[in-house]
Amino acid sequence: MSAVRIQLLGKGLNQDGWKPVIVLLESLGAACTVHEDHTTLDPSGDMIVLLGYDRMVPESLVAAPRLGTVLFHSSDLPEGRGWAPIYNTMIRGLGLTQTMLYAVEAADAGPIVAKARYPLAGNEIESEVRRIDDRLTLRMLETVLPDLLQGRVEGAVQDEGAATYWPRRTPEESRVTEDMSISDLLRHLRALPESAPAFIFIGARRFQLRLAAAEAGETFDPDRVVIERYYA
Repeated sequence: MSAVRIQLLGKGLNQDGWKPVIVLLESLGAACTVHEDHTTLDPSGDMIVLLGYDRMVPESLVAAPRLGTVLFHSSDLPEGRGWAPIYNTMIRGLGLTQTMLYAVEAADAGPIVAKARYPLAGNEIESEVRRIDDRLTLRMLETVLPDLLQGRVEGAVQDEGAATYWPRRTPEESRVTEDMSISDLLRHLRALPESAPAFIFIGARRFQLRLAAAEAGETFDPDRVVIERYYA
């Protein structure tokens, strides 16, 4: 029997790319290929995994694999469809939820396969939350992939009436104003990546603002991860 052919589309995990995912998939007997652009996908493959890809994939491609196309979105879908889920999770003071779902033509609207939840302490910086996000992705893959590869997962249809949307952020929205409260400012600074810091104008001069942790944050605790399956 030939190996299940899985095509990986995007950049992969936030910090480690595709390597940990490939190791996991190959341990389950799958054969993997990595694609940076959806135009190179083979419609005859068995499954597509979308991770770290910021372009829409045509319906004809996501519907082609016999085992479907799955993706990950860092919000408690149907809440928080759209853009900047990590930033919006942090400034809203929410726990981190990673949702695994089937891809459909509409963004983040497909049937939900599983969710992984992790409580945040509220003092993490953006890179730390992304590291946790990666761990949740791998935990869900470990939990759900055996069923996915056997074609036993249908997923739960999302409640469209409960759907909310988080908009795409622009560079201008990283600007800090002098009338911001301290609590809003700190949430904003924690949630921005180091590569795109906040900024403020004093007169005509622009200054960058970063929040640097003076000590290490809490260690990731796998026992605090809660996995929810949305299939029988």
